[in-house]
Amino acid sequence: MTRRVSALLIKGMFCSLAVSIAIAAPFCSAQAPDRQTLETCSTPNSARITTYKFIALGTYLHFNKGASAKAAKEAEALETVFDNSDYCLFRRGVSKEEVEKIDGLMDAFIKPIMGYASKVPDPAAVATAYRNFVAQVDSVKVDNEPHD
Repeated sequence: MTRRVSALLIKGMFCSLAVSIAIAAPFCSAQAPDRQTLETCSTPNSARITTYKFIALGTYLHFNKGASAKAAKEAEALETVFDNSDYCLFRRGVSKEEVEKIDGLMDAFIKPIMGYASKVPDPAAVATAYRNFVAQVDSVKVDNEPHD
């Protein structure tokens, strides 16, 4: 009886593993998906901007607490999210110059935090860079966005 129960459990675990692999396989290709696949640009800029500000705030708070490793991970997340959706800002009505300015201010904010292991960032410079980034993001006009 116990052998039969064990065999059923093993068979069930094997089936679960097989189903998991079948579901995950399309998402685990060796080639990275292109930007169009990752982002359809259907998200309004207002939601994008809120996301940038939220991640930037988390980064800044971790930095202020002295949690440099967490702050660096948040900074990497901000860079990834922005880089994967910056072209959508442009497609939805933000000028290329404005997108590039936001990107430059974001880099001024996150690069010192991401490089904390080699050089301790100046807290005043990080605070100024954070305020400049948020101010620029806040200045993005989100009214009358074109729709895809």
